[in-house]
Amino acid sequence: MLTIPSLVTSYRKQETVASLKKFYSRLNQAFILYEAKNNIAIQDFNTNLDENEFLDEYIAPSFKIIKHCKDREDCYDAENFVKVLDRKTHAYFYPKTVVLSDGMFLGIRKMGENTFMFNVDINGAKKPNLTGRDVFYFFFTSNYSSINKDIKRGLYAGNFSGLYYPHIYYSREQLLGISSGYERPCSKSNDNSTSDACAAVIMLDGWKISNDYPW
Repeated sequence: MLTIPSLVTSYRKQETVASLKKFYSRLNQAFILYEAKNNIAIQDFNTNLDENEFLDEYIAPSFKIIKHCKDREDCYDAENFVKVLDRKTHAYFYPKTVVLSDGMFLGIRKMGENTFMFNVDINGAKKPNLTGRDVFYFFFTSNYSSINKDIKRGLYAGNFSGLYYPHIYYSREQLLGISSGYERPCSKSNDNSTSDACAAVIMLDGWKISNDYPW
């Protein structure tokens, strides 16, 4: 029989997954709609743009943005700033962060010539403000070329490792930091963890938070 605390935790996990999946679907749909409206393939998106330009061109038309954060303190207070999964270290605040109409925070950061990173705080400034709990990362790549792998263009849950390879090229054990070979895994105990891979784990598990997820 489930106790009250167990029921509360179960509800929060379900709520987290629902919000995370909603954001991923909306962001992915924004790119699909842009392709259809402008008769352009995702591999031809202009990734020479900076964060502001990319946001305005490809994302803003599908999202209602109610605020542009001037800096970290403009969105988070000092005590509630986002921390990584080990509950100790502050996460990196993306300089381009906006508040969406549903209260979510969306951050965008350019990572190399053809890639962008996104983070989302699914409940805005509200606690717990922890990566892997209410803050998650997504990875976008376009016009990607690699000597070793054929990288499919598009949006991925989670971050990247190695030479900007998205999460699909790594095992679940690597994403959770159980086995080696993945940087920034979804783990409380791994020394290299910043929990960047947590969204990838949830998606890989069929959009659910499994029992071994580091909640």
